[in-house]
Amino acid sequence: MVLPSWTETLITLAIVPIAYVLVYRLYFSPIAKIPGPKLAALTSWYEFYYDVIKPGQFVWHIKDLHEQYGPILRITPWEIHINDPDFLDEIYAPSFCNREKYSFQTRTLKVPMSMGGTIKHDLHRKRREALDPFFSKKSVTVLESMIRHKVNQLCELMEDHSKQEIVVSLSDVYFAFANDVVSHYSFGHDNNLLGNEIKSSTQRNNISRLLLEVKVINVFHGSLMRWI
Repeated sequence: MVLPSWTETLITLAIVPIAYVLVYRLYFSPIAKIPGPKLAALTSWYEFYYDVIKPGQFVWHIKDLHEQYGPILRITPWEIHINDPDFLDEIYAPSFCNREKYSFQTRTLKVPMSMGGTIKHDLHRKRREALDPFFSKKSVTVLESMIRHKVNQLCELMEDHSKQEIVVSLSDVYFAFANDVVSHYSFGHDNNLLGNEIKSSTQRNNISRLLLEVKVINVFHGSLMRWI
């Protein structure tokens, strides 16, 4: 009897666990019976393709898949997507219902002490309460005059573009508007991106590239086996 070579042994050791994972996901997973593309059930590289190779298209692809498979859809080996208004109360449950964050999506933040990086429901609630006064009705009302000023500035910008018959990038100016309002409220400083469309476009594109890189890091950070 001829013993297999080291190469054949290593290949076998690599293939067996992968085959086990794929068979489990396709036939024995708790969400195996939920409709959706078989490739999406097998591997998250399906999501990677529509989110990175075809940047930012996964959300629109999900919409097309719902038209094909119905309101409940399997989009990755361990995730489902629901497009059903009757299920909103279940997903966006009251604060007294325990809803913990998805740890796989928070692992790249590397700020476990922050509110955004907190997974446990009760701890997240305590940390969020520290920010509640900033979003009270009274606090938001104080911002009204500043927001009105920015809305007027946005309208004037669009009117100037219309008079000069110059195309306006809505993505850039809406980003500038949101950035100015949030920066003023959070840091007490108005960046006035609405007054500099070139700078606004640059910052928006930089953030878009950063978010794309975060998606790439999500794949290669930690256990790659989870992404197979």
